[in-house]
Amino acid sequence: MKAQRGLIGLSPGSKFEHYVAQLYESLGFRVKTTLLERLKYEFAKPYLTGNSSIIPIYLPLKRLADYDSLDTFLKQTLLAEFEREIPPSVFWRALAEKVICSY
Repeated sequence: MKAQRGLIGLSPGSKFEHYVAQLYESLGFRVKTTLLERLKYEFAKPYLTGNSSIIPIYLPLKRLADYDSLDTFLKQTLLAEFEREIPPSVFWRALAEKVICSY
């Protein structure tokens, strides 16, 4: 499914990934930047109000080719998202522990 391409950090075939793909394919859309930014916003609201422990992060994959490595891409993206340097190892650990959800 084309809609799954932008949903990294979700296990392939997860219910959420499948739902989003089905919904947008049924409407004739592909997952685009605006949708992913909106999903980040919607998931941030419960986190900010203390109703969720999951931190949403938007990773603009279209910019990945601008960097020489995945680690450099992550460092710069996390710096832009959180306005502080976060080592990629912290990102990977948080993703493995399901503390963050990346789009």
